[in-house]
Amino acid sequence: MAAACRAERVKAGIGTSAAKSGAGQADAAGRELCAHTFVFDHPWDMERCLTPHTMETMDWNQVFNDDEEWTFMLNRMDYWSALAKAALVSQDTRYLDQAKDFLLDWIEQHPRIEPSLSTRTLDTGIRVVNMLNARCF
Repeated sequence: MAAACRAERVKAGIGTSAAKSGAGQADAAGRELCAHTFVFDHPWDMERCLTPHTMETMDWNQVFNDDEEWTFMLNRMDYWSALAKAALVSQDTRYLDQAKDFLLDWIEQHPRIEPSLSTRTLDTGIRVVNMLNARCF
């Protein structure tokens, strides 16, 4: 795991001269996520959504723009790495607190796992991988 984490940190530019230029971008992404504003724009996102969407309260089954894939992306929690990077470069723990709040809110809204858009097996597996990847930062 340590070697994989080192590779992830290098790929993200953490600990390199690129880190300074990426620090502002990481902090901005972290601030958006703390405001519950989501954009799914990574090249590997199955269906990108470049339109920012802010949720007043978290509804893990919310469908945005009639696109269930948006809900799947929300529940995969790939944005945990963005929060971890923002915490690392800014030394601000509010980003880690937000990741924890997302997890605790998800658990609270799912006291039992029942079939829904937020509990698909595929996305649960991806969510676990994303949580482990976030540990690298």
